[in-house]
Amino acid sequence: MRMKKGMIVLLALIVAGCSGAGNTPEATPIAESPTASPTGTATSSASESPSESPIASEAGESPEAVLNTESLSPLFAFADEEGTRLMALTDGMEEPDAVKEGTLGDYRLAIGEGGRQVLRIRYEKHQARSEQDNGRQAAYNFDNMEGDIYAIEEGEATPNESYYLVTEEQFDVQALIPLKPSADHEMPDDVAQKIAEAKGRAIEHGWLLAHAQDGRRIYVIEFQRQGEDMLASLVWEDGERLVWMDYPAAYNENSTWRVDDGGEISPDMFRFLFAARGADDGIVLGVQWLGAEGENLTVLRSSGDRFEETGISGGRYLSPI
Repeated sequence: MRMKKGMIVLLALIVAGCSGAGNTPEATPIAESPTASPTGTATSSASESPSESPIASEAGESPEAVLNTESLSPLFAFADEEGTRLMALTDGMEEPDAVKEGTLGDYRLAIGEGGRQVLRIRYEKHQARSEQDNGRQAAYNFDNMEGDIYAIEEGEATPNESYYLVTEEQFDVQALIPLKPSADHEMPDDVAQKIAEAKGRAIEHGWLLAHAQDGRRIYVIEFQRQGEDMLASLVWEDGERLVWMDYPAAYNENSTWRVDDGGEISPDMFRFLFAARGADDGIVLGVQWLGAEGENLTVLRSSGDRFEETGISGGRYLSPI
């Protein structure tokens, strides 16, 4: 009987020891930051925007990768209502020979939503115009327009959103600097002071538009009016470094920078197709500037403390209907 009690005690100790070891908590891995929502379209909020595409999430930013703007083409597109197809914007291109019909199949990537979406695409067909076409380059008119259609093979586009189309040879996605849209557009006072002092002009309005994971930020500034002279600027902030894209204009109470803008800049006018690392520590920026009648699409590159036009531009005519 003693022997049985001893065996019971021994077994109890063994079981207790094993149970204690099994209850020791393992270290919980640090969760990755949730995917940042890209800037919303004019018809959807940023919170409704899709997460980054698989290609974009796999790519990541590489300090060695740079984007050569000399090899890029002026081919933009917009998505249909389901986000499964893209319509290339070839009508009215400044350099119509830059994209020839025989090369349209070479364009396999569509980049948008601040560079957080890199979609794999395939040229599908040329679509003929229908009698229902109203000339508006918008998702609701997608099936009525004449144009070149791409099917999205990997990823999902934001309906009615604009994209930049590239070949895999033209655009190293490792050079992308994904931008997350600002939730409240608030610009810190110290940044406003730094920008005003650097420009030598008081600020009327200023907003944070987007920021990168490493803290780089981009703002839009409307400086105070000086007589009839108006000035708005996109400002890229990288630590103490500021890079400027200035938009001077003559004051008009109805249309200063864009038709029917009321003589004012607002943060909802601007979104970004992408940001990428350029040569010589430069920045390449795909800009979407929305106005009352449509959207201007441009690719800028930095040179020193200034952005300059690359000659790559396009646009969409959206209204009036």
